Amino acid sequence: VIAVGIAWWRGGWAPVDESRIGIVAWGVVVAGVLQAAWTLVELRRTQPPSTGADPERTRRRVVLARRRVLRQALPMIVGLGVLQLNTFLDGLIASWPTVVGPTILGHPYPLGDTAMATLGYASRLYEFPLGVFGLAIATAIFPQLAREVADRDRFATTIRRGIRLVMFIGVPASVGVVLVRRELTEVVFLGGAFDLEDVRDVAFVLLGYAVAIWSYSLVHLLVRGFYARREPMVAIRVAIGVVVLNLVLNLALVFGTSLGVAGLAWSTAACSIVQAILLLRLLGRRTGPLLDLDVRRSVIETLVATAIMAGLVMLAMAGTRSMLPAGSWWAAVVVLVVAAGTGGVVHASLSAWRRRPELRWALGREADETESRS
Repeated sequence: VIAVGIAWWRGGWAPVDESRIGIVAWGVVVAGVLQAAWTLVELRRTQPPSTGADPERTRRRVVLARRRVLRQALPMIVGLGVLQLNTFLDGLIASWPTVVGPTILGHPYPLGDTAMATLGYASRLYEFPLGVFGLAIATAIFPQLAREVADRDRFATTIRRGIRLVMFIGVPASVGVVLVRRELTEVVFLGGAFDLEDVRDVAFVLLGYAVAIWSYSLVHLLVRGFYARREPMVAIRVAIGVVVLNLVLNLALVFGTSLGVAGLAWSTAACSIVQAILLLRLLGRRTGPLLDLDVRRSVIETLVATAIMAGLVMLAMAGTRSMLPAGSWWAAVVVLVVAAGTGGVVHASLSAWRRRPELRWALGREADETESRS
């Protein structure tokens, strides 16, 4: 925020030059360094006090414990980084015209020189609901999984609860982003050199990414389940296979279809769904079936509620669009607000009417004894 403010102060609304772009880029770097430093300071504050007669021995135990945590975390980082690795591969393929040239082996390259920018803009938009909801759920549930790993039944119950909550939030989020993809792109990016044709291109790519927001979230939950069980290599083997599959699908969809840069997004989404299914089956073999009757019922209710929500959101969007001028930034803002508000109210109202425990969990409230058993 500070970097953007400095860049604006130096140039106002004038066209962005390289120096102002550099300020924003360095702002991201500085923010990352400060976050890491802050984390290290907090880590030192949580160091247990020395209660024994040998403070040096206590210090060595703490250092060894930290090293063990870091060593064990590396496999989980790889397992959780599949989405980032696949996005990186997408970027390499999309950046060929910019970095190398418009041809490959003497033939025209199927993507244009704006493919990398289009892909980057779209990925920023789908990452917002993923970061706010999907990653938050998986991160919050991990400590409980670590505590319950010795109790197979309780561990499986917690995973099932996480699946229900991920689907309860992730499926409507996926459908919602799909429905408002154009308005969302307009509100965030439209203006200056970014015109309506760019909006259309980014929205088309965003469609491919958005259909799998629920599976991106589910993968993070399941990988943490394997990490809690100290079986990170299972998730790593699946991750390696998924990255290879993504590369193959990328090439097939880019060179073999007319999807263009959107083929990269569809490949990433498809690979995420495959990864989620594989992890779900492999973890279920160790904990017992994860998709029991309660989970299946919850998922079905979520799908039905999402379908109703989607229908009402489309009606609300159509009515709002008919009253506003097309191509206006403010019109996109209004449509986006109406769509988001309608979707949130409908989904929450249906969940409250059905007394679904997932709504209570999403609001951070503890379930009662009956809900916990369900």
